[in-house]
Amino acid sequence: MIKPPNVQCEPVTTGHRSTLIRLGVAGALVFLLAVGGAAAGMTAWVFSRGAPSAVPVPGLVHAPTARASGAAVPVEGALIAGSGVVLPILGRLAEVYNTKGSGTVRVAPSIGSGGGLAALGDGVIDCAVVSREVTAEEAGERRVIPFARSTVILAVGQDVPDRSLLLTNLLALYAGEEVRWADGRVAEVILREPGDSGTAVFQESVAGFEEAAAQGVASGRLHVALTDQEMQGALVSHTGAVGLFDPGIIRIHGLPLRALPLEGVPERSLGRGFALVLPPAPGEVTRRFAAFVCSSEGRKVLERYGYLPVPCGDPAETNHGR
Repeated sequence: MIKPPNVQCEPVTTGHRSTLIRLGVAGALVFLLAVGGAAAGMTAWVFSRGAPSAVPVPGLVHAPTARASGAAVPVEGALIAGSGVVLPILGRLAEVYNTKGSGTVRVAPSIGSGGGLAALGDGVIDCAVVSREVTAEEAGERRVIPFARSTVILAVGQDVPDRSLLLTNLLALYAGEEVRWADGRVAEVILREPGDSGTAVFQESVAGFEEAAAQGVASGRLHVALTDQEMQGALVSHTGAVGLFDPGIIRIHGLPLRALPLEGVPERSLGRGFALVLPPAPGEVTRRFAAFVCSSEGRKVLERYGYLPVPCGDPAETNHGR
């Protein structure tokens, strides 16, 4: 399992749910997990909204002040958390928005789509961001605002000589078999954890991928990246590595990576959508930021990095289950 420095992983229990929270030393957030009594079955969180970095606070047990489920957090500014693949472009959007003097938007380290929805339900963030469909049950009375689409790619280093990959070789790779690049180097596949939205796209669109990946996981021979940030580090640092990734992140960070087309599988079939999820009564900064993301200025930021903006509709209206 690939784990870069300064990253901690803790299981979070909320009722009968278990979510993996990833903590990184970056951003404007302090995450603290403390699980109370089994009878309470609730998640305890501590968020520091003014701190310059995200630092776990060991040994501190804190039960948050009770507030109505889904209520906006009553602070100046807005805190967004959720899917790691969306956070880099959200960061760029927040940078532009924050120059306007209409409040400050902060983007927390990755906790996944499910983690973001859980944190929003607990009232400890102002907005969740997801890279998969939100079920009707998850949506409830929340406002789901789709704003962009991206493509899941097979990413490799610029030094990999191959210009495409056969489907048979992809399936062999993900099943844990040895496959070599044209220069003789062994291709090293990096997996994502079960439930990852990019993996789900390939499972749905590429025949045989789900079975091959399950075989690879069962073999125990393949590396697993728990976040898109871990995947990024693995692809950049491991010679001959290949894994599912987002092309927009390559553009945002200027990474020495490129897409490796999969023969016989059209790129358009490998898309996924990004959405903001707001509480029923979002704060003013959250509403303004959602409107900015959907504006022509926000669309230009998305297009600059290769994302396809989608019609948001009216951010003030509830849009369930997308």
